Amino acid sequence: KNVIKSSNVTLIKEGFAGLDKIPYGQFDLITSLGNTLPILGDRRKVKQALKKIRKKLSGNGLAIVQFLNFNSSVLEENRFYNPKVFKKDGKTYIFIKHFEYGKIKTRVDFIITVIYKNKVEDFFINSSYLCTLKANLFLKMAKNSGFKKIELLGPGGKGVFNGKRDISLYALLYR
Repeated sequence: KNVIKSSNVTLIKEGFAGLDKIPYGQFDLITSLGNTLPILGDRRKVKQALKKIRKKLSGNGLAIVQFLNFNSSVLEENRFYNPKVFKKDGKTYIFIKHFEYGKIKTRVDFIITVIYKNKVEDFFINSSYLCTLKANLFLKMAKNSGFKKIELLGPGGKGVFNGKRDISLYALLYR
């Protein structure tokens, strides 16, 4: 179900493709977590999404957008995320994320290895391209989209974002 209502809260679950279905100017809060915005693939689509998000917010509305820090040195240092491992039905599943930085687009590889009886039983790789959205470029795009006040916070929303250290950031966009 994409719409959940209570006495004073309406929650609408929707992706960027469905933004046009949502009414303008009614929302106090919009969130875009994970790397949803960079998944749009190019700067033009990101800017269009930011403009649409702003129009959906009420007068005092806030949008929270989370994405990777695309600083090349930070991505190089964190090219591989620590593997995630779990076991089920006698099989071991290993999940790995890998990033290959690019000035315009950054490739992300999702690698899954399935091990059964100490042998690789299956191997999957899925690659996607993300819009390389550096913090300074994002700030410029958000301002050009009409956001008046913008704050950047580090991972977990704790403390001010440090572009030379933090792997991800939260942007708080005030209408």
